[in-house]
Amino acid sequence: MTLAFIGKWPENIIQILPQVSHPFSITLDHAGIFPEAKVLWAGIEKSEELHRLAQCVRDRLAEHGILFDPKEFNPHIPLVRKPLIPDSVDLAGLEIPAARMIVDEVCLYRSERGENGMEYTVIGSTRNRT
Repeated sequence: MTLAFIGKWPENIIQILPQVSHPFSITLDHAGIFPEAKVLWAGIEKSEELHRLAQCVRDRLAEHGILFDPKEFNPHIPLVRKPLIPDSVDLAGLEIPAARMIVDEVCLYRSERGENGMEYTVIGSTRNRT
């Protein structure tokens, strides 16, 4: 899940990002599609803890002059890019079984378009920060 889209970052960015002091759970409870990007995603039940974490990340980036996409935080987890969905399937009411996950760290990923689509590489995380 993306808390903030950023471009370039300084080497010390992991020290800038907040640690999750008290792990919390989130629940995937619905699905949808971004038609313009052709991405099927799982949505997350409203979570104040998650919104506070995203705001903290964004506040710290801003404090350090790191530019990020200011779009409103829309918590979701991309599942499939460019899915083949028959026209007869209505995704507006698509339901998925609820699934809980624990949030206990913040990671920085680099995303690059590769030969077979997007490739994601972990640059660092707050869990392994010293």
